[in-house]
Amino acid sequence: MNTKEIKKQAYSHFESGHHCAEVITQTILSKFAKGPHPDAVKAASIFGGGIAGTTEELCGAFTGGIVSLGILMGREHPTESMKEAATIAKAFKQKFSLEFGSLNCAKLIKGFAEKEDHFGCAKLTAKTTAMLAEMLEEYGKKHEADMRFSSYQPHQTIEPGTCPFTGCSCR
Repeated sequence: MNTKEIKKQAYSHFESGHHCAEVITQTILSKFAKGPHPDAVKAASIFGGGIAGTTEELCGAFTGGIVSLGILMGREHPTESMKEAATIAKAFKQKFSLEFGSLNCAKLIKGFAEKEDHFGCAKLTAKTTAMLAEMLEEYGKKHEADMRFSSYQPHQTIEPGTCPFTGCSCR
């Protein structure tokens, strides 16, 4: 995987008018999904600047990463386990928190302002995109899976009516 190319693609999405959640969703899915997912990018569009620009909630880049993981690793049927998806989502959350110090959009933006970093959000998003791409590449190698088709791979099944996250290693 070429980290520099991933970041370059993320920046080009910013330049074309996308915001953080849209950028990471579009970039990750263009690399890993079986085909384009315009509805996923559309769904991610509401998460820019927190939720609808309020900045009070989760960072849009983090949320865009979670949207991407849902498309790539989410379940197709209600009786499928979410163990693998939950594990990688938790690892992504931990890496993001360690790298940037917070998941909160307002705190991150305040930090950019204090550093007078006018491109802080774009840099954070490009870095996050590369981080998630690396994680997906590692996951694919470890599980001998082609991540470009991950949403079509079989998942463990669970009993109807049980929590899909019960018993996962992320608790």
